[in-house]
Amino acid sequence: MGKGWKGSVDRRTALGLGVAGMALGGARSFAQDLADSERIAVGPRSNKRVLFIFLKGGNDGINSVLPMGDRDYARLRPGLAIPSSAALDLGNGWAANHPALRALMEVHEAGELASIHRVGHSEVATSHARARRIVETAVTGDGRVTTGWLGRWLDAAHPGHEGVGISVGVDFQRVLAGRRTRARHVERLPAALAVREAQATGVAPDLFPVDARGLEAAGLPSSSQSSEMNHRLKDSVVLLKDPRARVVGIEFRGWDTHLSQGSEEGPHEQNLSILGNGIRSIRRATLNDIWNDLLVVVVSEFGRSASENTEGGTDHGSGGVVWVAGGAVRGGVYNCDATTWPSGATMRAGAGLAWLTDYRAVLAEVLVRHLGVDELDLDALLPDWSQRHGAEFDYVGFLS
Repeated sequence: MGKGWKGSVDRRTALGLGVAGMALGGARSFAQDLADSERIAVGPRSNKRVLFIFLKGGNDGINSVLPMGDRDYARLRPGLAIPSSAALDLGNGWAANHPALRALMEVHEAGELASIHRVGHSEVATSHARARRIVETAVTGDGRVTTGWLGRWLDAAHPGHEGVGISVGVDFQRVLAGRRTRARHVERLPAALAVREAQATGVAPDLFPVDARGLEAAGLPSSSQSSEMNHRLKDSVVLLKDPRARVVGIEFRGWDTHLSQGSEEGPHEQNLSILGNGIRSIRRATLNDIWNDLLVVVVSEFGRSASENTEGGTDHGSGGVVWVAGGAVRGGVYNCDATTWPSGATMRAGAGLAWLTDYRAVLAEVLVRHLGVDELDLDALLPDWSQRHGAEFDYVGFLS
């Protein structure tokens, strides 16, 4: 799949002559690109929404969407690999879900979940803070950029509007940081308000259980982690049903699994069960209203090492999984099949995965095909996008 550019004019030339283009014969800077985010056209106003979920710590994509067809999977992970008898087949003869993602299979089987493997970028960033900044700002190699890619979209599409972007949870999500549009920061909705709004918007209380009894009934870990994430997910759904809201960002902590990660059971399994149940619950809570206009985008700052370490865990590594769910998603498994995942040549011992898709290609597809940004204006939201060439920058194709 290409970047979506169609026409008889060379794409770079066309971008250079566009609304956010360069002056004739002159090179553009990041600063110019970012300044243009306040002037670009973003297409007609729509009801499209995004829930951005950041998995803090570096999710092990290899043990989330399992490359069962790769002979290196069991060889490099003798203690962590999920046996085929427990794995949840994803239907392409190669990939499977971790058994903790059983709830997520409902969304997959509905054809509304894209599981995108081998997503990464060229910069080697082993620092959590640096790697997260890259994902949230969509900029590599320049730590001075402080606005997030969704914050820049808010600046362009909803300048100065309140309640359009909302960060839910203890820490403000930098992906929503803009220059003209200040996203709200809500640590948690007041209990009485949350109950009233959930009732008003049709969010059933059992979808996002927060007490021990409800968590047990849902088959979720009875932990503060489960309770807190369900609070955030429920608050996010309630807020996204507000006609003013367009983007919500939340954080899910606890994915840095250097020690005792576990295979079929353990900390990683527990996190996956919370996440999978949460995405299924989002779908159930929104199916009759905003689901077709909503994208749930789940990312982490990096993946994990292809090999397990001596402590029963995994270390930082390149290439990871991005999940995108929604009523308009072309569901399926991407970059994890017999064609796109060469067995014996993809999992790199002592490192991570040989990544295939640059994460900005995923973001570009969200911006253009979901949020209505003209591709001619992408440089203003994803700096230097028009200068990025190669198959790793092609759209994945999870949206049409």
